[in-house]
Parts: sequence; structure tokens; C-alpha cells
Amino acid sequence: MKKLLFLSAFAFIILHINLKGQCTSCTTTITGLDATNHIISAGQTFCISSTGICTGLITVSGGTLCNQGHIGSSNVWVTGATSVFNNLGTINSSNILVDNGASFTNGGTATIDSLLITNPNSTFWNGVSMTTIRLAITDSAQCHNSGTIATDFLGDSLGFVYNISSCILVNYDFYNIYNSFYINDNAGCLYVNRDWFNTTGSTFSSYYGTANVVRNWYNSALFGGEISVGNISDNAGTIGTLANNVNDICDAGHPVGGLDVNTGTIVGTLTTCQSTISYCQNNCGISSLIAEQSKQPTLTLFPNPASTSLNITLSAFTPNQQLIITDVLGRQISKFQISNSKSEINVSEWNNGVYFYQLINNKDTEQGKFIVNH
Repeated sequence: MKKLLFLSAFAFIILHINLKGQCTSCTTTITGLDATNHIISAGQTFCISSTGICTGLITVSGGTLCNQGHIGSSNVWVTGATSVFNNLGTINSSNILVDNGASFTNGGTATIDSLLITNPNSTFWNGVSMTTIRLAITDSAQCHNSGTIATDFLGDSLGFVYNISSCILVNYDFYNIYNSFYINDNAGCLYVNRDWFNTTGSTFSSYYGTANVVRNWYNSALFGGEISVGNISDNAGTIGTLANNVNDICDAGHPVGGLDVNTGTIVGTLTTCQSTISYCQNNCGISSLIAEQSKQPTLTLFPNPASTSLNITLSAFTPNQQLIITDVLGRQISKFQISNSKSEINVSEWNNGVYFYQLINNKDTEQGKFIVNH
């Protein structure tokens, strides 16, 4: 496990270095608007300059596609072990398929309706920003993320996902199924806005990162690490086999037992709401680990996720209330006094990701989280 994590982290260092480069050794260069369909074969390097725009269909079959401009193609297919797609510009595409050992590296900004990485040795490297409706990693393919990924659905089926030091935001459901492997490491964060599934021989490890599920958490495979659950936590698998670390199930609904339903196995240590993450203890509201305190929040944030502005509403306003906002690394982003029951924060220039807030008054502290996704 440690060797695998080290190799993955080393690969990210190389990725960041490569992303600083330019397209080189070009056999064809597009400098303006080009609507032609292209097939890029072995020995060819097809380059799109910073002024180039490609809107035709693109197939990379043995060659290299390097983009510093804009790709607006409805379909891009990268296939074969020697096929390479490097994006240093922008992409707005309906479908991208990477298969049969090909690689796709995103060092720019990509908006893709559907991204499928499939077949052994096929690899997707994201170093900056990608937004998609559907992201699927299947059949022994790999996804390495050191940037920001925002997707409606993430499906990992017989695949490998390494999320290192960055965030993956899933607007709906997350599936780690059919002997898949997911590592959330080195302050990496996974935020699932609906339901989370880890099933059928899969492994999910989040010892050194954070994982948050707004609605329901279902595990029938191997789980290790720390997770915050907003509604139902149901374990029919095994918790705690990946290392000797403490496993923490922070379930805001049923903190006393930690799990709503447990028909599986707990190995090692399972704690309840004793996480190093401050909001976990607060959301669970444990009193001497015996009962749950029923306390209604006074602060409401909307919209969540927010893109340009975040509205703050207090159901019970009192003077001298202070709001502190931090990112997933604990860095303070904003701090100010709340002067009335309704206020607004401009988040248009904030980075995409998960943020945590503390509302502090003379008697109590209220904590929670929200997402910024442009």
C-alpha cells in the first residue's frame, strides 16, 4: 500500500512538471478555426496553438494530440497504448473515450458531458480543473487527480482512482464497485451530495483525506478511514482492515452507535464522532458518548453549491456573532462580524472545493460546510 501511494505521488510531481511545458515536435499545427475531422496516427503529433480552435471529430490512434487552444469537438477518441492526449488549453466536448492503454492528461480546463476511461493501462491525469456530467473508470483503467473534478456521477468499476491533495465533488451519486480501488490521500477530499456506494469486492481508503456524504452511505466491501454521513450509514462489509488507524463513522443521524445498520465486520478500532475533524464532533452532538443532543441549526447557507455568491440567513440573530470560514487544509479564508439576520458573501473568485464555517457567539459555536463550484 505505501509503495503504491509513493509511486502515485511521484507520478503527480512529474505530471505537474510536464504541464508547465508547451506543445513540441508538431507535425501538424492548427492556428485558426478548423472544422475538419482528424485521425492522428503513429508518428504524428497534432498540435492546436493558443489561437487554434478545433470543432471536428478527433481520433488519436497511435499518435499525439496536444492542445494549447480550444477543442470544441463533439467526440474525441484516444485509443491504443502509444496514443497520447495532452490538454494545456480548454475543452468543451460532448464525449471523450480513452481506451486500450491510451492516456489523457488535463493541464487546462475541461468541460465534458461524458468521460470514459476503460481497458488496462488506460490513464486519465487531471492536474487542473474538469467538469463533467458522467465520469467512469472501468476495466483496470486509472484516474489520478491532483486538481479539481466536479461531476454529477462518478462510477469506478474494476478501476483505480487516486485522489491526492485535491477535491472530487460529486453532485449526485458515487459508485466504487466490482473490485475497484479508491485512495483518498494526503488531504484529498471527496464530497458526495447524495449517496455513496462501496460494494462487490472493492476497497475504499480515506485515512489521510476527508470524505463527506450528504445523504446515505452503503458499504458491503472494504472500508478504511474517516467519513462524515448526513443520513443513513449501512455497513454489510468490513471496516478497518486496511491499516491500524482509527476508523471514524461520523453519522449526524445516529451518533451513539456510529452505524444505523451493521451486519458486517468491524476490525481494529471504530470510534463515533471522535474525529480530528471539528465539524464531525459538532454535527453529531455527542454528550458523554451516551445520547444525541437535538439542536437545530440557526444558520442557513444557500445556494449550496455556490458559484458567485453565498447567502447567509440566521433564524435567531444576536449581536457580536462572528463567522469564520476555512478550506479543507484549515486555512482561514474569511472572518467577519455578522451585523444582521441576512447577509451575502462573494465567492466568485474562490477556488472550487469544500469549505467549513464556524458561527461563534458568546455562548456557543455552530459549525458546518458548503461547496463552491463555478
